[in-house]
Amino acid sequence: MGGSTGDTDKVRFEGVLDAMLAKARDMGVGRGVAAVVHLGDDKHIAKMHSIHYKALVSIERRADPNRGKDDTGTNYLGVVLMKIAYAYSTWTDSGSGVRPLKYGETEYRGCIIIKDESTGHYWLLGFSGAAQDDDVVISRSGAEYIRERTKDNPEEWPL
Repeated sequence: MGGSTGDTDKVRFEGVLDAMLAKARDMGVGRGVAAVVHLGDDKHIAKMHSIHYKALVSIERRADPNRGKDDTGTNYLGVVLMKIAYAYSTWTDSGSGVRPLKYGETEYRGCIIIKDESTGHYWLLGFSGAAQDDDVVISRSGAEYIRERTKDNPEEWPL
């Protein structure tokens, strides 16, 4: 299950998302959502070019009575999008605490911002589905995938 805002760039983003989901599986994560946003070379642009996401098993976890009677489940897609919203708004990794939260944001860590030095382009990479520190590790695996691909072929990356 995944989503994208354009077929032309889908193949490149699939690799980033697949690298993140592979890292999640390697870490024993059973489900969650990876997301990547390409911002281009100007972090001050007031729009995101595209948001791509892919689920590991499902975009959500159903309620689990073993977690307590008040457990309502988790919408991993919703959480990762809130992480992205905070990172994009503050221009810091999610959970940085640089300002009070706005409605629609979360204090959870798991979305990182990178600038690819070979292309000068900015990216947001996020994961939701594991412990926050593990979400960060999984997001960094997507950043590493991008850096490895751009260092030899910067003209092909980003889109």
